[in-house]
Amino acid sequence: MSHAASSGDHADVVVVGGGPVGLLVASELALHGVEVTLVEANADVIDHPKAGTLQARALQLLRRRGYLPTGPVDAPADAIVQAPFHFAAQVRFPVTSPAIEGSPVVNVWQGEIERLLEAVCRSRGVR
Repeated sequence: MSHAASSGDHADVVVVGGGPVGLLVASELALHGVEVTLVEANADVIDHPKAGTLQARALQLLRRRGYLPTGPVDAPADAIVQAPFHFAAQVRFPVTSPAIEGSPVVNVWQGEIERLLEAVCRSRGVR
């Protein structure tokens, strides 16, 4: 997300960095009526491998805030869903979340999340 600033531009908040966190902060601020300008050194999302998995708490936040849909899970609503996850080529660790929120682990590249959040930012008027 790039924007050439001019001397007449106004922003209540300037967010520096267009990674997932910067985009999420900018989107949430804009949702609440804050005029946001996001500054990022790269004009486009960089697709070389970075993060490739979202885990339970990040998924929970993105789903609860409406950025990602909850997925259908074949389990009672009060059940806990468990999914395997490995880190640094170590033994698989179980990751859990409430069944109503969908799978606790989703394989998705960081670039895809950045594109999703950028689209939301643009729709909310972030410059």
